Amino acid sequence: MDEYSPKRHDIAQLKFLCETLYHDCLANLEESNHGWVNDPTSAITSS
Repeated sequence: MDEYSPKRHDIAQLKFLCETLYHDCLANLEESNHGWVNDPTSAITSS
């Protein structure tokens, strides 16, 4: 993505990167056995 590439190309690259990141995050969450804790004050413990 630079000032010389077409806008459509930049948007396609961003869409691809966002989808890839989203799927990687979901895969990472599914692999972890920690589960999801919606409490920012809770301590993070490793098992």
